Amino acid sequence: MAITVSEFGAEQSKLYRLTSETGVEVALTNFGARIVEFWVPDSDGKRNIVVGYASDEAYRQEDVYIGAIVGPVAGRLSGAEITLGEETFNLTANEKGNNLHGGPESLHTAYWDTEFLSDSSLAFTTVLADGQNGFPGPIAVKVIYELVGNALTYRVEGVSEKDTVFNPTNHVYFNLDGDVTKVIGHHKLKIKANQYAPLKEDNTPAGHLENVADTVFDFRDFAPIGQGFHRDDLQHQIAQGYDHAWVLDAEAPQVEVKSSDGKMRLTLDTDLPSVVIYTYGWPVAEGREIVPHGAFTLETQLLPDAMVNPGFGDITLKAGAVFTSQTTFTVTLA
Repeated sequence: MAITVSEFGAEQSKLYRLTSETGVEVALTNFGARIVEFWVPDSDGKRNIVVGYASDEAYRQEDVYIGAIVGPVAGRLSGAEITLGEETFNLTANEKGNNLHGGPESLHTAYWDTEFLSDSSLAFTTVLADGQNGFPGPIAVKVIYELVGNALTYRVEGVSEKDTVFNPTNHVYFNLDGDVTKVIGHHKLKIKANQYAPLKEDNTPAGHLENVADTVFDFRDFAPIGQGFHRDDLQHQIAQGYDHAWVLDAEAPQVEVKSSDGKMRLTLDTDLPSVVIYTYGWPVAEGREIVPHGAFTLETQLLPDAMVNPGFGDITLKAGAVFTSQTTFTVTLA
């Protein structure tokens, strides 16, 4: 089926709806190159398994990161600075003295250009200016979304005119029950990962990895995601649940999640080495529909804050080199 286009708030903001041969529907917007809706047929009709809003203005009012491509570097860069060679770059500090998700007015708030590639795929492109939030550039970014059957794939490409850093992700939030007024604690989660990255009090990685065995971070077999919600240790106090990175095995699918009602299954397949799972644990503003622990992310990336943590990987993007990554979300009836 052809991609349909509709208005999405401001004049430059558009909504693009893709429908597959299996009846899955995905709505995307060029505002932040984000996923807005993900409708999956089930025995009761269809359910929307992601968090989304009705316009670009609504995202700005509620949570401008939800569903968007974030970067140039996802997560937190500690101290809001990076060093490349002998030069240090001061970045915009937008959370506790750190740079979060590339800083304000970055990829997540850009109105990306759109190119239709086929009836099932489109590309969003934008350019981060040299010095935007302190990052060297300019950095040209392309995101390609493709919906085939029950699988939504997104591919990210990046190229910079100067040496810079680049580690973006998609910040989509899932609730497989399709109801963000109910907690996700009874979702069953499985991660092919033996290690995770503990956090410091400012929510940046402590700089080492720990084994998941005999901890609430052990999801090597299916376990309720809520096993880590109600406890009294430092990691819980920092994240109010989970906001941690797991080191993934290469074998796909690296992550599997089952809905609370057992009817819906989501799998993740990526060529990236880690996933950050955030369970939206903090209280939300009065009047918002979503509740604490009402959704979770699957943010595929290199390990967060890799610039200052040896062994976490290299997020340097050399001038003229091309960054590529691919992640696929596949939904099935359990």
